[in-house]
Amino acid sequence: MTTQAATVRTRRGQTISLTLDGSEALYFVRSGVLMVDVTLPDDLRQVVGLLYPATCCVPASRRRTPPPIFRR
Repeated sequence: MTTQAATVRTRRGQTISLTLDGSEALYFVRSGVLMVDVTLPDDLRQVVGLLYPATCCVPASRRRTPPPIFRR
């Protein structure tokens, strides 16, 4: 899997997309905390999960519900 992996270094407050052109992706948190949120009507934001180190997140493309979160 590491041959197909891309390391993404983020900064505090940086936004990343959980889908990539409709394809599947796996996010593995190596350090820090990743907050998963959704935007609601009227631009309200709701936190649906916190991902800590050694946590994997497998979002589905075009999903309307929060992505499943797996703890290793």
